[in-house]
Amino acid sequence: AAHLISAEGYDKIVIIIDRNVAKLNKKKLSDFLTRAPIVDTILVNPTPRYKNYQEAATLIKRLVKIKATRKSCIIAIGGGYVADIAGFVASIYMRGIDFIQIPTTLMAMGDAVIGKVAVNFSGYKNIVGNFYSPRMVFCDTSFLKTLDWQEFMYGLVEVWKHVLISGNKNAHALMISLLSKRTCSQAQMMDIISFSLKTKSQYVVGDHDDKKGQHKGLSLGHTFANYFERKFKMRHGEAVFYGIIFATLLSSSLRMISKKRESSVLEVASLFEKEFKRLSFMQKKIDTKDLL
Repeated sequence: AAHLISAEGYDKIVIIIDRNVAKLNKKKLSDFLTRAPIVDTILVNPTPRYKNYQEAATLIKRLVKIKATRKSCIIAIGGGYVADIAGFVASIYMRGIDFIQIPTTLMAMGDAVIGKVAVNFSGYKNIVGNFYSPRMVFCDTSFLKTLDWQEFMYGLVEVWKHVLISGNKNAHALMISLLSKRTCSQAQMMDIISFSLKTKSQYVVGDHDDKKGQHKGLSLGHTFANYFERKFKMRHGEAVFYGIIFATLLSSSLRMISKKRESSVLEVASLFEKEFKRLSFMQKKIDTKDLL
């Protein structure tokens, strides 16, 4: 990665990194940082509260301070929150500079920032953003060794979303295998990440500015999920999982999908539910009026 990044000829490189990742991967990052022309390293907190317009302004001030130019580059190392805010800043600083993503969670690897970057503003999620993609994405699965099975499951939900919208039977079978055995080999890990990124890219390339309708397939389950995250203080992956279930049940009741399709979705959902175990709780707590 360092060799390929250096070959781009950037005059200055700024690292924006999840402080937890920096702490857990000191040696790996130390080797990387000494091989690339880094001028500033910014540690950030990977939480929803951090991903806001005010924090973006703070990052821009750092870029101004080091006199970053249009030939400079931002490298985001971390999960989705870090990539989103780093990508957003890159998209507006000097009308757009390159950013490179090095995702460190399965969710970020399987759903890398391709096409859209955004931050929250005044209580509204992702309301300020841009259509912007990283110059490069490097997926190093060794970062995933620090994740527990629950974190892995959250990321696997986003991969499952791509399985559903693509209708890929091999990926569907692999998903059932992973969830049933509760284990994932290195080769399988690379397969699902590669599949997931290729699927997302296909949806973005054909509808980059999200105007034709195709791009919206990537939002499967997310409309419900935005509500669940706020209402039940859920993690994003878990909220998307339940969002997909409710979207499926709604689609079935409106006869927009077949019973066979519904059963196929719920077959995999039941395996996820063995881990999350919150469906019954949510069915009791959801206020339809409030949700609408």
